[in-house]
Amino acid sequence: MKVLKVALVCLFFLKLHFVLALEDSGELFFQKPKTSVSNVPLIKSVSPKNKLFYNAKKHNFDVEKKKIFMSGDVLLQYEGNQVKAQKADIDLNQKIMELSGNVDMNFEDGTSIQAQRVLYYYEKGEAKIFNGRVKSGADIFKAQVIQRNADSSFGVKKGYWTYCDHDFQKNPDWKVWCSSVIPVTSKYGLVYNPIFYVKKLPVFWLPVMLLPLNKQRQSGVLFPKFSFNELNGFTMLNQLYLALSPHQDATLGYTYFGNRGHKASLEYRFLPLEGLSGLLHGYYIDDEIFKIAEIIREKGTDRSSFMRGEKKKYSWV
Repeated sequence: MKVLKVALVCLFFLKLHFVLALEDSGELFFQKPKTSVSNVPLIKSVSPKNKLFYNAKKHNFDVEKKKIFMSGDVLLQYEGNQVKAQKADIDLNQKIMELSGNVDMNFEDGTSIQAQRVLYYYEKGEAKIFNGRVKSGADIFKAQVIQRNADSSFGVKKGYWTYCDHDFQKNPDWKVWCSSVIPVTSKYGLVYNPIFYVKKLPVFWLPVMLLPLNKQRQSGVLFPKFSFNELNGFTMLNQLYLALSPHQDATLGYTYFGNRGHKASLEYRFLPLEGLSGLLHGYYIDDEIFKIAEIIREKGTDRSSFMRGEKKKYSWV
């Protein structure tokens, strides 16, 4: 019984020394973890903005090296960014998280990351992602190695990029595979050896191309859309997007239908006031099916074309 009391006293002073040592550093303090993540501060800097919360089945602390080791349904929160993983090692000196096992990260700017392993420099906002998938705005990257920079730009090695949202384990409708993407600025990146795929079919290759990485709206030509069905035949849609101002934009479109003809379109969107918005659509269609219907109505003749002045006389077709 006396041995047990001595052990408890030693444990109390050891814990008290651990708390005081962290408080005296002027940087961090320790609080006993609870079950709820929202009120479990493990590490907290002097600034109230920089908070790191955690929840895990197991955790160990290395006081001398200032490292934390966690495993089992790890959940971390830092400045509004949330991280889930099966294992997490945190170096408080280097400000690095080493995450592994079904890593799922969600950032305040809407960026999401799923990977098997991630090195996350949580104060800088940088990350090195291994065998992962990143969705940032409309951009989706999946590659062996993805580098997230402090300015939220991305570098990619041996992977693909697409706008087409899809399941993590499936192929998108189209994608651009490349050997590497190197950000030149925060708005554009150089893509080396891009191969354009439709499903699993490679369509064309280029030695290099320029990839827009800017999250802000900007005018430009959108990627064409292709389809095929029995009624329309081969269909190709080309669009030009115009960012007219922060509160209005327009999209010009041209669609070619193999069996039907051509269609021009205009879409205009505006948001002059909060809670007030509008959308205008306009189309012009030169449809071959309408011409066939006219011939059937005119009992097999092109009389409708004659009446519109398109022909000098009408006859049987």
